[in-house]
Amino acid sequence: MFSKKSEELTYCEVDSPVKLWVGSNLVESTFPTKSFDGALWKLTTNSDLLRIIENCKTRLGDIAEVYNGIQTSAERPPVYWFSKEEVLKEDSEYVYIQKFDSNYKIDKALLRPYFKLTKKDEKGQETYSILKTDKRIIFPYDENGKLIDIRVMKSDYAETFKYLSDRYTLLVPKCLNNGKGRDINNATSETWYQYGRTQALTCFINKPKIIVKVLSKIPMYCYDDNDTFIASGGTAGYCAVSAKENSDYDLFYIQAWLSHPYTEKLIDVLGSDFEGGFVARGTFLLKKLPFIELDFSSPNQKRIHDTVVSLSKEVRAICFQLDETIGKATKEVLETEKKRLIHKIEEQISKVYKMDF
Repeated sequence: MFSKKSEELTYCEVDSPVKLWVGSNLVESTFPTKSFDGALWKLTTNSDLLRIIENCKTRLGDIAEVYNGIQTSAERPPVYWFSKEEVLKEDSEYVYIQKFDSNYKIDKALLRPYFKLTKKDEKGQETYSILKTDKRIIFPYDENGKLIDIRVMKSDYAETFKYLSDRYTLLVPKCLNNGKGRDINNATSETWYQYGRTQALTCFINKPKIIVKVLSKIPMYCYDDNDTFIASGGTAGYCAVSAKENSDYDLFYIQAWLSHPYTEKLIDVLGSDFEGGFVARGTFLLKKLPFIELDFSSPNQKRIHDTVVSLSKEVRAICFQLDETIGKATKEVLETEKKRLIHKIEEQISKVYKMDF
């Protein structure tokens, strides 16, 4: 801690209070207090990390889009999404579900895959895992993120509208119900079925992304190109990273950079720690992460980028193979090759961190 009159803060790291009591020699770092101005704090005694933090002017948010998941404001109980266990059957036009003690037909044209871990066997997905979900969510919007007009809902998607109408008491906005219901201030009698928040809706349409678990012990940066929607919700939810339009950086490179051990060290220093070894990786932190840019006019630096992308695609192909029913011996061979490729990817990103071009 420091007072407003202090000009400097001295910081050291200890793994045992005994070292403080016996006066052990400790590695310390000194920071000007003016640097603690509401931005991310950078408390570390690691000189390499400090060099990166101090000298790197580019942030991840400068070269990539970082955004939160969707928020329907209708999660208890969930109205918009359903899991495989609630599906009775499906055909080319409808998915037939049993929900709220009734049977319904939901228009497939309004459904999107939805990622929200709710079961024990869904957990354990890591950076290079193939994203899996058995859930789908009703998305009453067009590709431009505009709410589908109620007249169109009633005529073209009558079955889905019937389901939503039957759940009106769970979906009704406060402003239409004497202050009781979902917190949607701009809702009208013709837009009551809209999501609670409409931020970044178009980011989930026709755009590959990396899905990030906000609060985790083991980093999860899963590549997704299936227009999968994700659940928002502070530290309990997910956020996503996409390459900016016309960016020089391939999304596979960004994924590899995020999952590199040195990036993890930066997150440990700049992020928020929680009990049990959990670290928060929300949008505020990810946007501010120092990102060492490559000079794509340099053959060596462009080669690093392209090598990382190529190796990452090989890893992804192996992960698809591992998801298939294969023998134990084949699985061991693939796992060994996967580890070898990931090690080579980390070697390339390490060159970037060390400026070894």
